[in-house]
Amino acid sequence: MTIEIPKVRKPLDLGGYSPELKGHFLYIWVNPPRGLKNEYFSSTYSLGIGLQAAEKPEDFNFIQRIAKGRKRQKSARKIVRWYAQLWSETDEGDSFGGAEIEAFAEDLVDKDPAMWSFLCNATWVMINEWVETSKKALPVLSSKQLKQVEQRTPS
Repeated sequence: MTIEIPKVRKPLDLGGYSPELKGHFLYIWVNPPRGLKNEYFSSTYSLGIGLQAAEKPEDFNFIQRIAKGRKRQKSARKIVRWYAQLWSETDEGDSFGGAEIEAFAEDLVDKDPAMWSFLCNATWVMINEWVETSKKALPVLSSKQLKQVEQRTPS
């Protein structure tokens, strides 16, 4: 039996950034696989950023690190592309297209650093909230219940 894990996308109301954008949504992929997260951490470590982007997004001034990292274009572009991947689909599953969303992300870095920072931080907050919500939804079995399940499960 194969279980396919769907991409879970949650809406982010851009009104959280600016009242003028209220009602406009960006959909964030909140359950990216471990390998994709590892790509992000690999790129951030190469820029000297590390885990702080995900652990304390509210304390993390991401744009300053990216600007500093622009001298190391390859890693900085990987990070922009990484976020673009998580922002590239709507709730209907439509895609912005890789080049279009990358251009959007790169424009934010240069033209509206505060919105870039807001979106990056909101992305990690939403991913972390999803993980916490998922943990809470796990059934907790007593040792007695676990033994009953094991007895019913064929070897």
